[in-house]
Amino acid sequence: DIAYYNNENGAIEENPGNLIATPTGYESQSDEQTVYIRVTDPTSPRECFNIVPVELRVDPLPDIINPERISVCDDETGGSTTNEQATFDLTSKIEEITQGDQTILINFYEDEALENQITDTENFVNTQANPQVVYVEAVDLDTDCTKTTTLTIEVIPEPTIPELDPLVECDPGNNGFAEFDLGTEIENIISNEVDVEISFHETEQEAFFG
Repeated sequence: DIAYYNNENGAIEENPGNLIATPTGYESQSDEQTVYIRVTDPTSPRECFNIVPVELRVDPLPDIINPERISVCDDETGGSTTNEQATFDLTSKIEEITQGDQTILINFYEDEALENQITDTENFVNTQANPQVVYVEAVDLDTDCTKTTTLTIEVIPEPTIPELDPLVECDPGNNGFAEFDLGTEIENIISNEVDVEISFHETEQEAFFG
């Protein structure tokens, strides 16, 4: 026969007050605790027994935080800048999640069951509805305890700019120069877009890099 006790004397004396009635669902009383297993030979005339101590230790889960979402502009991934697909560097969030703790390993998954692990974490292309939830597993390298959280990745569509007609002004000085009111095109440029800002630049490079 096998019985479990939270006290050594209780195990020796078979004290019911120290008996662990449900050993398959026992909740420890501290982060470090010893319980005692009493093994009795029922076939022995004197019911001989032995006491075996078992140490219970509770390790903390990895100390991580829920990361802010990653938002990037739609790019040429997938051959189009309008398909709401882009490339994400998931590793850029590791330090934020672990708060710089080098003893925590971070794995990324596409599914909540943590079965479809993302292998190329520096060049991950979103594969589901935009925005997409990526599942994060944190593993404590010292204890193997794990904790999960989520990371939302979002592709922001590029503003749609229509083809514009050339602006034409007369040349008052007959020197190839004229004054243009570029602001008259803002309404045509914005079209149906909302929450956008318009700026004008003399070169394409300046327009791209501000």
